[in-house]
Amino acid sequence: MIKKITFFLIMFLNIAAHSQNLVYVPNGNVTNSDNQTLTPKLVRDILASNPKALESYNTGRSKKTIGDFLLGLGIGLAAGDLAAGLFSDTHYPTAITFVGLGSVAVAIPIKIGYARKIRSAVDQYNGHPTTERVRTINVIGNPNGIGLRLCLN
Repeated sequence: MIKKITFFLIMFLNIAAHSQNLVYVPNGNVTNSDNQTLTPKLVRDILASNPKALESYNTGRSKKTIGDFLLGLGIGLAAGDLAAGLFSDTHYPTAITFVGLGSVAVAIPIKIGYARKIRSAVDQYNGHPTTERVRTINVIGNPNGIGLRLCLN
């Protein structure tokens, strides 16, 4: 009897481990259930079956690109103007510093919002509710099998 229970427990855990296809990690990447980081092109190919999730993912990636560009531009402008002010006889700060600081200020909310969009796309693909999160245990299934989903947040 113990061998049968152990066998079914191991089989159930194996099936449950493959029940969630995509996992969002905090740095903006998406991994599969084996913790292998997926490229954005591969994630788009996977999300192609769910147009709403694909649109949300593409919006999130666009926000990440724009936020990174504005942040780099702002830091570069402010640092360049600071260097010009230190090593020459020009008046510091100039308008370039303020444009750079404004660019950084605009980049921060954009970069905060991209993670929410990508997480929403992954949740939509995996079948998680995106608006309401409660502590539940659900039995779910996907092309890889069936398993338990534990929602903690």
